[in-house]
Amino acid sequence: MKEPQRNVTNISSSKRTILLPELLKQAELAQGEDIDAEFTGILTEVIKEHDHAFKGLVDR
Repeated sequence: MKEPQRNVTNISSSKRTILLPELLKQAELAQGEDIDAEFTGILTEVIKEHDHAFKGLVDR
């Protein structure tokens, strides 16, 4: 199965991306559910770790 493409879009001064249902299930999240501080912390670390790659995607 081909890996789906992902992109980051702007909403005002915020960014968003689409998560596949499988990823939401794995993270034990549902649509409209509040994201707790632990999840936000993990996400922040991932973003910092891959910051160069994300910026490269924006420049494409």
